[in-house]
Amino acid sequence: PKGGPYPKCQYHKAPPVFHETAKYWSCCPNKKAYDWETFQEIPGCETGVCTDVKESEGQKQFFGGTDLREQLAGGEKLKSIDDFNKAQAAG
Repeated sequence: PKGGPYPKCQYHKAPPVFHETAKYWSCCPNKKAYDWETFQEIPGCETGVCTDVKESEGQKQFFGGTDLREQLAGGEKLKSIDDFNKAQAAG
């Protein structure tokens, strides 16, 4: 109904991560699942009022392995194998 009252709901404040066979929420990295049913059963870490309005339109809907590497490297771009080989040859 428009204008409420809206029910309370439990949710995750950050997008999910799908990396290799692991599935988890980026806000709860210690709760990993390896099959879809178990992933869906991970309880939300935040409680709030249900809504269909997104808080942040610019936020990614999910993360993958590349996103995780960028976060860990502090945004540093990975070198190509050719760049690595040139650096090794140059000494």
